Amino acid sequence: VPIKMDRQVGVDLPFSSVERTLSLDNYSDNVIKPAVATIANQIDYDGLQLYKEVYNLVGTPGTAPASTSANGIYLGAGVKLDDMGAPQDDQRYLVVTPNMQASAVAANFSLFNPSAAISESFRKGRFGRGVLGFDWFMDQNCPTHTEGTRTGTNASSWSVSGASQTGSSLLITGLTSGDTLKKGDVFTLGTIAAANGCQSVNPQSRQATGALQQFVVTADFTSDGSTDTIQIDPPITPSGQFQTVDQSPAAGAILTFASASALVARYGMAFHRDAFTLVTAPLILPKGVHESYAAVDDDSGVSIRIVTFYDGDKDEMITRMDALYGWAALRPELACRVGG
Repeated sequence: VPIKMDRQVGVDLPFSSVERTLSLDNYSDNVIKPAVATIANQIDYDGLQLYKEVYNLVGTPGTAPASTSANGIYLGAGVKLDDMGAPQDDQRYLVVTPNMQASAVAANFSLFNPSAAISESFRKGRFGRGVLGFDWFMDQNCPTHTEGTRTGTNASSWSVSGASQTGSSLLITGLTSGDTLKKGDVFTLGTIAAANGCQSVNPQSRQATGALQQFVVTADFTSDGSTDTIQIDPPITPSGQFQTVDQSPAAGAILTFASASALVARYGMAFHRDAFTLVTAPLILPKGVHESYAAVDDDSGVSIRIVTFYDGDKDEMITRMDALYGWAALRPELACRVGG
């Protein structure tokens, strides 16, 4: 899978030669660590923007899971990963908003087993490893999505135009001129009761899971009020090696969106390690400068270039730190958004 390393984040740190001589006894703690934190935060933020490519979704967008229902929602995310064939190993992770974490901890205060995990949650206000099938992390960078603006209702307005459609584009009708769909909007097609929609299938056995396949809009779109073609993922593939659904949607199958029109909502993310990848590469080291070297984090592979040069006009020692990287969703089916 081609992955673009099209992101570069850098931090400039200018200091006068006097400051560098007298004031930076704790140069690493006072200068390097805050700069690296800025770089790491940007890489983290960009990675979480891959939510727009994830079509599986549980919970209620715009409503943080209540303490009474939080466990069921997070277990539901695990079900989504199970249905999509995610390995049941120690590589499942759950990244949640501060609100989601607080609700989950509150939901489990009254539990007595395992006592060590409950004690840890009570003392630190967070979950850790191996809770409800995931290793947990709280992240303030959890993304916020603004839903497209649509008139009408799910029940009657938007439907499939023409039967037997396949592929990554879908012909629909019912949108009003000026209605918008945003990259990242999630919807289903038809209903199981009417047998006119698309169920998801197990990727190994190709058997229907009993749940409607969720689709995500992959490009912003504005309707002209006629029959519209939208771009979606996963592609509608009712047979073969890469089958995604049990059947093509019938003509007239209703599009049911997961979020209300124009809703602004934050999302957590449940995923297996193989869903996403981060690629980095060391930047070239310039010559003719005061110092130039690269530091590589062994765990993540992230490479940061550090260059210091002298500006004689200002009598400053300027240190610049840069990282070059790219993110990609290799297997978005192994991830699931959690509405919050």
